[in-house]
Amino acid sequence: MNRRAMVWRSIKQGSIEDSIVEVEYVTTCEATKEAIWLRKFLHDLEVVPSTSLLITQNYDNSGAVANPKEPYSHK
Repeated sequence: MNRRAMVWRSIKQGSIEDSIVEVEYVTTCEATKEAIWLRKFLHDLEVVPSTSLLITQNYDNSGAVANPKEPYSHK
């Protein structure tokens, strides 16, 4: 909320990735799931109007963004 990280955690991943791109992609997916859960939680509590519950994520790895767009990158 207010453009700041709401959840911060450091855990051992349950999978082994082959590259930094895969690590960042998996991490981004987990962060997205957490953000969606948090948005639903806040909506259910009626704390914030639903119009202000947009999720914005910033990425610093262009490979992690491009990876799902490439059909040959999926195993």
